[in-house]
Amino acid sequence: MNTKLIPIIIMMSYLCCYATTNNVPALTLPDFITANHRELDEACIILLKNRQKQMEYMISQFNDEKTSIDAKGYIVYLLGKLRYDEAIPFLVEHIDFDAHSDKSRHYYMLETVYKYPGIQSLYELSLPAIKAILTALKTETNPKKRRLLLYTIKRFGNNTGKVFIETELKNRGESSDYIDSVIAEYEAVKSIFG
Repeated sequence: MNTKLIPIIIMMSYLCCYATTNNVPALTLPDFITANHRELDEACIILLKNRQKQMEYMISQFNDEKTSIDAKGYIVYLLGKLRYDEAIPFLVEHIDFDAHSDKSRHYYMLETVYKYPGIQSLYELSLPAIKAILTALKTETNPKKRRLLLYTIKRFGNNTGKVFIETELKNRGESSDYIDSVIAEYEAVKSIFG
C-alpha cells in the first residue's frame, strides 16, 4: 500500500465519522459487482451529498480560530488533492495562507506541503482554477496575492501560462491594455521564480 495515502484515508474516515454524527447520510459504498441500478443511484446521491458536506466542514474548520496552522495546511492540501472544484473561490481567496507561519514542521505525512499550499491545490484543479484566478486578478489589489496567483498559473509552464492568459482574456473581451498589463506582471513573476 502506498503510505502517502494513509493520511488521506484517515482524514476521509474522520470525515465519514463526522458525517454520521452530524445528520449527513452515512458514507457506504455498494458492491458494484452485484448492486442493482436503484442501489447504485442511492449510493451516488449519498456520496455526492457527503462530498459537499465534507468540503463545507473542512472550510468551516479552516475558518475556526482554534484550528492549528498545521491542520489548516492539511485542509488546503486536501481541497485540491480531492479535487473539490467548488472550493476554488475559497482557495483563491486564501492563496496567501502561510502553512509554515507557526514554525511547524515543513513535511506533512502526505508529502512536502508548500509554504503556500493553495498554489498546489489550485494547480491540482487545473483549468477551472486558472479561469478563477484570472477573474480574481481583475479586482485583487494585494501585491502578494497577485504574485502568488500568477505564480500558480506559471506552474502550468511558462509558455502555456502566457498563452492561456492571452487567450482567456481575449475571449472575455478584455482590452489589449489590460491583457498587456497582466502579461507584463506574469513575466515579472516568471523572472523572479524562473
